Amino acid sequence: MEAGQRQDLDTNEESQSRPLPSPTDIANAYEVVRGAERVWREESRIKELRRLLRGTANLKLTRELLLLVLEELAIDDDFDELVGDPAAIPPSRFPQAIAMAVALRHSWRRDDLESIAENLDVRARD
Repeated sequence: MEAGQRQDLDTNEESQSRPLPSPTDIANAYEVVRGAERVWREESRIKELRRLLRGTANLKLTRELLLLVLEELAIDDDFDELVGDPAAIPPSRFPQAIAMAVALRHSWRRDDLESIAENLDVRARD
């Protein structure tokens, strides 16, 4: 048997000999995580968002920000077909790209898409 195979066997034997955590241990671990999340939401989240807000006071609509927004809106191949490759969109078309990403997200129902067009104050043109 080669050394690598022996090491794998040793690792498997160790993991098999370790006792599984008890349901109480698991419940306690989940409670710790839930507690930390509660502290984050109730005590830290808004403070950190305010710090981020101050840091973004002079933010410009850059390609990096555009790509972040498009990623968050989960664009798909339809976006590329309609608007083009996000990496190649010129800055003058960034607002159009964002508007189309939002429109695509809301295009699965006609009334929803019409509402987006109305909010953007645009009408479809032939």
